[in-house]
Amino acid sequence: MDITRTIQATENRSWVNQLFSGPPRQDWFPLPFTPRKAGVGDWLYVIYQGEIVGRCKIAAIPPYQGPDPVGSQGHTIDARCRVYVEVPGERSPSTKKTLSARGHMGIRYTPPLW
Repeated sequence: MDITRTIQATENRSWVNQLFSGPPRQDWFPLPFTPRKAGVGDWLYVIYQGEIVGRCKIAAIPPYQGPDPVGSQGHTIDARCRVYVEVPGERSPSTKKTLSARGHMGIRYTPPLW
C-alpha cells in the first residue's frame, strides 16, 4: 500500500525539488515506527506546504535505531526505520491544479493517487 510523508513547511523548497531531479540514486526518510502495510515497490507521496509534490518508489524499509536527520535544516527524529526511495521521483501530473493534502505527522496509508 502507498504512503504519504509530510515535509516540514520550514524546509527549503530546493531540498524538496532535489527529490525530483538529478542523477538516479537512493535517498531516505526516517520514521518513528515501521510501516506494516507498505513495502518495496509501493509509492511514497511527498507532501510539502499542503501540496502533493510528487512520488518516489520505495526501495527498502530496513530497521534503524537512533536519531536521524530529516531534510536540510538539521532537524532529527528518533527513528526506528528508514524508508529508502528511488530518486529522482515522479512529479505530480497535475499542472493546472495542485493536488492538495493536509499535512500530518509520520505517514498515512493511501490508495494510488495517480
